[in-house]
Amino acid sequence: MGKINVDDGARLYNLDAKIKIDEARDLVMYTPSISLEVPDWKNVKMTGKLKYLKKLFLDTDLTITGATETSITLQGRILLKFDP
Repeated sequence: MGKINVDDGARLYNLDAKIKIDEARDLVMYTPSISLEVPDWKNVKMTGKLKYLKKLFLDTDLTITGATETSITLQGRILLKFDP
């Protein structure tokens, strides 16, 4: 948890960032949680999962709330190795 001072204290932002990491053999699961609070304006949160299978792929499933009227979801797969 931390505070970010912008413009000599005109606004003080609260930031909380955490990440849980679970490893099992070649699989690593990252579970991030980031919260940014801007007083009298917005509270933006990002949560989700990143699944990394070593040397093969990275799956993402992340959700951002508070930045826009509706939540933003990021889902995808990045292939790290291609076998024809």
